[in-house]
Amino acid sequence: FDLFIFSYVVFETDACKFKLLPEILKRSSSNSIFIFLDPHKKTINDILTLISALESSIAKDEAKNGNTHKLFEIVQCKSSSFYQFKGIVLFKVPRHGDRTAI
Repeated sequence: FDLFIFSYVVFETDACKFKLLPEILKRSSSNSIFIFLDPHKKTINDILTLISALESSIAKDEAKNGNTHKLFEIVQCKSSSFYQFKGIVLFKVPRHGDRTAI
């Protein structure tokens, strides 16, 4: 898949505390886009914490080979006074040597 949309799922299932969401994030192909639509600040913070942990674990593995690489670009969607909403968009950055890299 190239596009993953999570609408209220992460909050309702507390998905960041289980193995499925991290595995989906790790195993997704480069250039994948993840959209998390959730009005809860706690959920957004949990997603950011999860991404940070994933990037740290991958950085340790890549450092052994002399490589460093950011796993995701992150865009946070903020609410306005008219429309109360929070969300986050993740773009999985192509890695050096990845056949799906642009």
